[in-house]
Amino acid sequence: AGYSYNGFNNDFSVARYNASGATGIDKYDNNDIIIYPNPTSGLFTVVLPGEFVMNVTDARGRLVLQKSGVDNMMVDLETFESGLYFVTVVQGENSIVKKIVKQ
Repeated sequence: AGYSYNGFNNDFSVARYNASGATGIDKYDNNDIIIYPNPTSGLFTVVLPGEFVMNVTDARGRLVLQKSGVDNMMVDLETFESGLYFVTVVQGENSIVKKIVKQ
């Protein structure tokens, strides 16, 4: 179960794919990945147990940042313009996408 923030439900599903098609759907809740603060002035933290790769894309779909980490990482968007960004976290075969607003 998730919670609502500004009318959005924070539960989401992630589809798993391989060469032969969809292999299943995993259900994630806010306890699996934490991104804070959101909105941010530029610095934010991504928390997810284990090894993961994090990509940040802008609202136009351009990759602006890519990092890898274990358990948590500090991300710096201070030099980027204000707006909506998408944080994609990849762990094994699963990927999680969350929105973040840079003020």
